Amino acid sequence: MDEKLLSREEFLKSGFKKIGDFIDLFSKESHVPDARPSYIRPPGSVKEDSFIQLCDKCGVCADICPKKIIVFLDAGDKLTRGTPIVVPGDDPCNFCLKCIDVCKTGALQQPEEKSNLKLGLAVISREICLSWDKGIFCNLCHYRCPKNAVKFKDNRFPMISPSKCNGCGSCQYICPTSPKAVKIVNV
Repeated sequence: MDEKLLSREEFLKSGFKKIGDFIDLFSKESHVPDARPSYIRPPGSVKEDSFIQLCDKCGVCADICPKKIIVFLDAGDKLTRGTPIVVPGDDPCNFCLKCIDVCKTGALQQPEEKSNLKLGLAVISREICLSWDKGIFCNLCHYRCPKNAVKFKDNRFPMISPSKCNGCGSCQYICPTSPKAVKIVNV
């Protein structure tokens, strides 16, 4: 048996080196968990950390929304609970910007260009989509998209063009599957 025995000092040094390597592995940017919230804020929202500081949870933005798609977050910590979020799949956002007009705190701000507003990004679940999963041609998401952001691969399979999609929710709203094959995600 020709095993090398480590001194206590060598053993501890090798153990700390391995712990250091482990910490390095998880501190690299590619391993940092995504800090974006899963919910969608109303149009014109400032960055999340500023939004939380500025929003006074008054509810006027939800009251003025003609589509009634602005609701209040009922989960999360005490800072985010009660803040407005958008549920674009209930009825698409038409970016009327009335919510921005009534926001007195600066949590929602008018953009320089209305065309730059983006709620999120549509994502298609291929496991649920009729075209991708069942082989049934369905073009409802393409037909309903006001930004022409839904294109077709091989003239059959819907795909989202991220540069064109504003996350309005039209595609999610019109999707005939249950659960919906299209979901708006935070970007």
